[in-house]
Order: sequence, then structure tokens, then C-alpha cells
Amino acid sequence: MPREPGSGPVSMPRLAVFGGRRAALVVALIALLVGAALLRCLWLDRYPPGWHHDEALMGVMAGEVYRGESRPVFFPQYLGQEPLYIYLSAGMMALLGRDQDPLPLRLTSALVGLLTVGLTFVLGRALFGTRVGLLAMGLMTTSFWQVMSSRNGYRSIT
Repeated sequence: MPREPGSGPVSMPRLAVFGGRRAALVVALIALLVGAALLRCLWLDRYPPGWHHDEALMGVMAGEVYRGESRPVFFPQYLGQEPLYIYLSAGMMALLGRDQDPLPLRLTSALVGLLTVGLTFVLGRALFGTRVGLLAMGLMTTSFWQVMSSRNGYRSIT
């Protein structure tokens, strides 16, 4: 029998996103991504201090791309370099407007590292289920080597 207007409270249907396991999964994913972002991006302009020589080499090549001096498909300098990281760093230099600073290189690495953390969950979930995906994501979030590679301007992160 249909309700008459004003005859009492009407219960609202619960959205699936806000109930049960799905909500816990969303909260866990957000918490892990925020933790990963903090580990990778906090004080990125100060730590590690100064330039590492590999960062400087990447910075030189990315700076050349940023300034329009070269646009190769393969960089033959320094024993050869594939272009993905260099072009991503040049884009970050353009976005930040700075090319004489390690921050664009390190921010590029941090964002690629953060993407890696998220993709680890996707792959783990697809192959082994949600729990394994979350566990793998948590391990990747706190992995020393992944965090270190994400905080330095090295092309190894790509």
C-alpha cells in the first residue's frame, strides 16, 4: 500500500559505497595512498639534500627537452637513455617553470612512484584478490627501495 505524504519518516536507501566492506576498502585505499604520498612528497625539495650526479645528468637532458634544444627518441648521452622519464621530467619542468632545480625531477619520480603504488593494488587484486592487492599495496607504500627511488630523480622509477 503506498504511503501518504506526511505519514511518517521514509527510510532512505543506503548507497553501496557507504556500507560494509566496500567502505572499508575505500578507506584503506585512501589511507595507503595518502601515506604513500606523504612518504614520497614530504619535504621533497630538501631531502635528500643537493643533486646526485645521476639526477644532474637527467636534469641536463630534461632541461634540453624543456628548452626545445633536442627532442630525440633515444638519448645517446651517458651510455644511452630511454626517453620516458626525461620527457616526463621536462613536462614537470614546464609545469613548475624551473629547470635548474632537482624538484621537478624528484616530483616526477614521486608521482610515478605513487602511480606504482596504486597499480600494485590493481594488479594484486586482479591476480589474487582484494586482500592480496591491499597487502601488496601496503608493502609497496612502505618499501624502502621504492620510497627511496621515488624521492630521487632517477629514471629507474619508470
